[in-house]
Amino acid sequence: MRLHARRRLLGAVALSFLVLNSACEPQAPANPYAQQEHTVLHLLETDMTRWVAQHDPERAFQGYNLFLFGRRIPTLVDMNGERVHSWPAVRASGSAKLDHQGRLTVISAEGGIRRYAWDGEHLDTWSEPSMELAFHHDFTWLPDDRLLAIANSGDGITDELQELDGRGRVRWRWKVADRLGTDLPSADLDAWHTTHVNAVQVLPENPLFDEGDPCFRPGNLLVSARNLDTIFVVDRASDAVCWQHSGQLDRQHTPRMVPRGAPMAGSIVVLDNGLRSKRAYRQSRVVVLDPRDHSERWSYDRPDFFSSVGGAVQPLPNGNTLVLSTQGGRAFEIDAKGDRVWEWRPQSLPTVLQRLAPDHCPQLAAMPAREPQAKVLREDETYFDRDLFEFGAGMEMRVAQVDDRPLNLLVEQRACRVLRLPPSPNLSLRWGLDRHDGAAPGASSNFRATIRPVDGGEPHTLMDRRLGLDEPEQIQQGQHPLHQWQGQRVELCLEAQDVGDCGPAPCGFWVEPHLVSDDPLFALHDDFPALDAAEAQRRTEQLKALGYVL
Repeated sequence: MRLHARRRLLGAVALSFLVLNSACEPQAPANPYAQQEHTVLHLLETDMTRWVAQHDPERAFQGYNLFLFGRRIPTLVDMNGERVHSWPAVRASGSAKLDHQGRLTVISAEGGIRRYAWDGEHLDTWSEPSMELAFHHDFTWLPDDRLLAIANSGDGITDELQELDGRGRVRWRWKVADRLGTDLPSADLDAWHTTHVNAVQVLPENPLFDEGDPCFRPGNLLVSARNLDTIFVVDRASDAVCWQHSGQLDRQHTPRMVPRGAPMAGSIVVLDNGLRSKRAYRQSRVVVLDPRDHSERWSYDRPDFFSSVGGAVQPLPNGNTLVLSTQGGRAFEIDAKGDRVWEWRPQSLPTVLQRLAPDHCPQLAAMPAREPQAKVLREDETYFDRDLFEFGAGMEMRVAQVDDRPLNLLVEQRACRVLRLPPSPNLSLRWGLDRHDGAAPGASSNFRATIRPVDGGEPHTLMDRRLGLDEPEQIQQGQHPLHQWQGQRVELCLEAQDVGDCGPAPCGFWVEPHLVSDDPLFALHDDFPALDAAEAQRRTEQLKALGYVL
């Protein structure tokens, strides 16, 4: 069987969708809300207070946390982790935001962008004109009930900003591709998803404009193009790119300008993911930029902090910063000294988290006062981000059809990664042969996996197998306990060495390996029911439109 593949950097959020859609063939339930009700009951029964690992009420910004996890039901919890509200009928496949009237707007798994009342009543829909123009990642509100959203341009490789009126009509378009090589860094337009715009902010009132710089006029747009390693400002009056910061970022997310009146006002806070390890190996940073001279006013990085993709930062009114480490599996709040004052470790990878002030909307202001509960992090609860022990985190992969199902394959036949192993680690390996045209019947491949402590020590062979094209099973698999190396930084190497005539393409391939931990602190759980057919199909179509799935 031929492997049809495209090389690209694949977001781990997309991977989770892919696994869900390939692992089952869901049937639509007779009652479309039955699974939703089941999920909400599960959520209500879960003791979410145990997800709060640390809380310093004196230094943390007190408020409510809006988040998405599991089957993406938007939920509000207080600083102690107690659930205060949720929208059980809402299906959010992307960003979710609560406005000052208590209305929730989401990029919907049911199509388009939808707005709901506090009680869950569906109010409005901004429809996508076609799947080639799928809304994704982020949106923001403009005056007069207008909406600004990010959409794929339909070519599969670039994006555009769209302003829609209250009836969903497109009133303004700004295509990133039109600026490449002139206002923005040049890019290979044949490359997979060249721009990957993942965030947009309407600039707030700020001291830079007060000082006379028209580029930072409130209402202009701060945009992040992840695959260009660039953030930039679009002047709404001229459509020109009037400011950009390039070359010093590494697949960044959610740049946000700090508004007038807050500490560090006028600065831009951004999550520098470090996907390609340009600055340090597997290291994310929170960076505070001074737009005047592009200098770094402040930065935060720690050996335990790495989210190769996804994530977000939110500057808070008291000068703290809320950090979402999506692939790390947690979120935390840091003060101006870089000390953590709140940490949250949910049972599933968190995709959205936003801190809201207690009086953000009338419904929150009417909530009964809740006494914040202090929680000190114990020594035995030390945590480091999951991406530090993910073999495929941020590495080039290819999606291929193997036995009529999509799989994530390593591009290289020989790949080595330096990882930090969690407690009680276990390695799951899968490997196989591509029975493509041109391979001789006697061709085979030797598969070898080794591990070596980085701080010294001899390599240890985990497996050494030979697989021929005449094997009945195309994919083999095995489990390897790595408990003797727990907590250590190790180099894990996988090699597939072809033997015989494989023709124009390699025979052997590795499916993306996985490291899992038996320690409850590092074990994510997702006990939610399978997606119904409509939602599974919707997610697949969105991922195809974004270039994640062939």
